Amino acid sequence: MFGWLGVMALCSAWLYIAEHGINKAVDSPFDALWWGVVTLTTVGYGDVTRSPPRAASPPWCLMLLGIGLFGAITATITSYLISSGSHHGGETTLVDELERLAALHSTGALTDEEFSIAKARLLTDLL
Repeated sequence: MFGWLGVMALCSAWLYIAEHGINKAVDSPFDALWWGVVTLTTVGYGDVTRSPPRAASPPWCLMLLGIGLFGAITATITSYLISSGSHHGGETTLVDELERLAALHSTGALTDEEFSIAKARLLTDLL
């Protein structure tokens, strides 16, 4: 996260140095920082734009980083939701399956032979 903010600050500073005094929309470092935030978040209001052909690299860099940032955040949240879902009734573990088979065997729902076959199948699927 700090890496993205650092690159945004560097690109904003670069824009300020390149555009201050030339571009009327960049009067202060805060204008350049605003441009950096808007570009990184991929909003792109258009209130602060670079004057061509100077400062061509920072917008591309920040746009790609912004897309990557939201991709990373989405991947992190998705990974968390998937991993937490498996602990709350999603996937069953080998221990859960063996306990289920043992319960069925102890209640008489599975014979000794059926229990042995089912247990062997679980263990071979593991390998």
